[in-house]
Amino acid sequence: MSINYKRLYVTIVIFLLFLPSITSAEEINLEVAGNTGEFDGNNTFVSNLITCEDNSVTSEDFTVVHFADIHMGMPQRLNVGEETQDEKREYFAEAILALNQLDPSHSLILVTGDLVEYNEEEYFDDFWNGIFSINNCAERVLCVPGNHDRRTKAIIDSNGNIIDDLEEYNERIEPLLPERKNYLSDDFNDYSIEIGDYIFIGLDSLSDYDAYYWAWGQSFDNTPESSGLNDTQIDALKELDRNKPKIIFMHHPVIQYTSVDDVNPDGTGVPQSEPGGNDGCIAFNRAEFIDYCEDYNVKLVITGHSHEPHIIDSAGTPFFANEFPLNEFPLFVQTQSLTKHSEFFEPGYRTIEFKEGNIFIQQPVELTLERPDMISGSLNCPADLSAYDSESRHTGPSSGKTERNIPDSFYFNDYTVNLYDNTVYNAPETILLYNTGEEYVFEIRANFSENELNSVEEQHFNFTIKQRSDSGTTQIVYELVPLTKNTVATIPITLTTQKYGMIIDMDGDGTIDEIREPDSIQNIISGSKTVTNLQYINGAAWINWTWTNPSDPDLNHTEIYLNNIFQTNTSAEYFNATGLEPETSYTIGTRTADINGNVNETWVNSTATTLKAPITVEAGSDQIAKEGTTVNFEGSFTASGSHTYSYHWDFGDGSAEDSPLTTSHIYSDDGTYTVNLTVTDEDGDFGNDTLLVTVNNAIPVVNAGSDLEITAGDPVSFTGNFSDLGWLDTHTAEWNFGEGTVGTGSVSEENESPDSTGTASGSFSYFDTGEYIVTLNVTDDDSGIGQDQLTVTVRPIKSEITFDPETFNLNSTGEWVTAYIELPAGYSAPGIDINSVLMNGTVAAVSDPKYDFVTNESEYLTDLDLDGTFERMFKFNRRDVAGILKAGDQVIVNFTGKVEYNNGISSGMASFEGSDVIRVTESDSKKDKTK
Repeated sequence: MSINYKRLYVTIVIFLLFLPSITSAEEINLEVAGNTGEFDGNNTFVSNLITCEDNSVTSEDFTVVHFADIHMGMPQRLNVGEETQDEKREYFAEAILALNQLDPSHSLILVTGDLVEYNEEEYFDDFWNGIFSINNCAERVLCVPGNHDRRTKAIIDSNGNIIDDLEEYNERIEPLLPERKNYLSDDFNDYSIEIGDYIFIGLDSLSDYDAYYWAWGQSFDNTPESSGLNDTQIDALKELDRNKPKIIFMHHPVIQYTSVDDVNPDGTGVPQSEPGGNDGCIAFNRAEFIDYCEDYNVKLVITGHSHEPHIIDSAGTPFFANEFPLNEFPLFVQTQSLTKHSEFFEPGYRTIEFKEGNIFIQQPVELTLERPDMISGSLNCPADLSAYDSESRHTGPSSGKTERNIPDSFYFNDYTVNLYDNTVYNAPETILLYNTGEEYVFEIRANFSENELNSVEEQHFNFTIKQRSDSGTTQIVYELVPLTKNTVATIPITLTTQKYGMIIDMDGDGTIDEIREPDSIQNIISGSKTVTNLQYINGAAWINWTWTNPSDPDLNHTEIYLNNIFQTNTSAEYFNATGLEPETSYTIGTRTADINGNVNETWVNSTATTLKAPITVEAGSDQIAKEGTTVNFEGSFTASGSHTYSYHWDFGDGSAEDSPLTTSHIYSDDGTYTVNLTVTDEDGDFGNDTLLVTVNNAIPVVNAGSDLEITAGDPVSFTGNFSDLGWLDTHTAEWNFGEGTVGTGSVSEENESPDSTGTASGSFSYFDTGEYIVTLNVTDDDSGIGQDQLTVTVRPIKSEITFDPETFNLNSTGEWVTAYIELPAGYSAPGIDINSVLMNGTVAAVSDPKYDFVTNESEYLTDLDLDGTFERMFKFNRRDVAGILKAGDQVIVNFTGKVEYNNGISSGMASFEGSDVIRVTESDSKKDKTK
């Protein structure tokens, strides 16, 4: 919702019920001096003020006039629609004309900073030229510096530090301030002066706190906070009389007005507790200063900087028409710029009346360049411009001094400056005459420098006269008029004359050498015929301005400029600027032209800032990973402006974190996960993007254990271990014992990051000798199988063999040979399976049950070696044995077989083996004594 602030503001009358009464005998004792002065040959102001004791300000009543943000000079770069120095001079002069209607003995002028655009000597000259046109100005003008007064055209030095240079300000302003002021500290330009029952306190709100700028043509922070007020300033204020009513004036506001809208429905302007909001206020000690104002009887805090007029209480509430909060102090009063337009307000000033113990805050007086009537002359050249009235009173330079003897006249000298973008700006020497019932003569007299006198025979000058009245403005221009070192040119002029012959005496001999007519005469259409209701709507890359054309049948078109660059002429009532940079300020300049080609020189401008561009986020490409492994993420985003961002990753598995754009995550289980990256700025605006991470199952890593060697029949315990990067997986195990038996393993596991670990155990008994490949399979809950193997070597049970005979004759006769087998402890000889016993793997033991040595235990069990352990006797066919043996002194005979064995877990026929060494002969059987 937009508010027409101009209509809302009315005079606010505030009654000071508890203010001590003031009697007419109590004088403010403000000595006032005359209004004349001059600049010497070094361009330094020399005051020749006359003290007027009878003009002292009494405390019966008085008026405070507030001038804010005069901004004399040109800004660091020229913008379309920017007030020229000529226009600023006229606004300044208009305000002083009105001020001069007040009784000097009962009025004060508060100038709350930004006297100039930046710290340039010539700009301060212009301020002095204006301020010394105030009647009896000395001791009436109280100034404090603003942020522009201490800047240079660069604003920030080569090291990135904000420039803070008040040398020129102090040199020019110190002589202007009342001598009886009391400085509050040695470090700052803070002072107080007692006027009647009030203490007027001027505070320096110090330099820019967070000003920044980019390359010209992009962005510049026009309304930074200040680096004040600091603790020293607050402490110094507390040294003043606590109870005496106070009026404080400084440049930066304490509380900024905030419009009523959806974001701020109350329209409050409560100050922030921390600096950096860039709201154009003091950055430090805001709350402390407000507390001081409430506790130390401060009635008004008068400020500028915002270029807007507001009245706000300490709670941040603005006051409008018909709101009269009795005894509600302090109030924070802002006034618009004296010379510069803002989006909603014309240039202007404010008066505050102190009458009969009451304070009347007046509605600001808006200034225009359409009134009052005026005659002006502007000269560009090495010459002096003077004006004389019908009584021969003079305004202009005279013998190195400046005279302002014509009533309601103003003189400003010329200068040339180089702006930041290297643009050269020439301000003309100018005289403004407002007593337009007079007959005047402009005189142009050559004033060459010594170098010019020696090197230049002839130069030229340009001279412009304006006659402004209710019917419009007539502009008369003389171009390239020859000028020698003795030339004198005069032009008689009144407000209504239409004869503009310039009388030229080229050589200064008193003889008229030429009467020169103007090169152009232009009637400028009235400034009221401009577009009105200039408004806009905006996006991140566009701004659409709309307006209402004047109801003028002669209107032909409106010229449109954007940031100083001509765009188009249009008869429509809108202009849509597209392709703009986000969060960038753009100024539209409009001026109208009629069907005859006359251009209205009054600009109607509007500055708008494009919105933030959406935050565009790129989370990254989709990824494939294995559970339990690190997945790296690298996001990016694009946004506009300079903001602070935070980053939030949601990994899609129930976990999230605030981390940088580059981060990593480990997924504990397989699956497909949607990862979301959200980028949020300090205002809560955000953008996001997603990617998919496909996490595949990790196969368990298995270790079955080391290879084993065992004895047949012994029980074997297997313990394998495994790990799984998917630490949330559960597992089962299976043992394949390598001889056809498969068993389920017993699993014990721990499921914790960074992986799941566990063991798988099993047991088995091998009764047959051999090598067995044992396989451990571990399966996770996603059917992933990990596998490992080990080898089990099964050795036979070692038995002791006694072969009978010890010497065996291959040619001997007989039916049997005998072998005695003794098993280790724990094995039972009767349990030997006779059918399994073989000699040298081929000759089987006699197993025919018809023989007692086969079936009769008393026959086949004997303790042959008397060691307490029975041996089992087996018989073998002699002929079969002879068939497998060969003669030799050391012949090994091997015996194998199986014995019934129960190991406590399982039972079976366990393999055994044993051997004996015998002598084998091959002699005649008749002579052989062996068996």
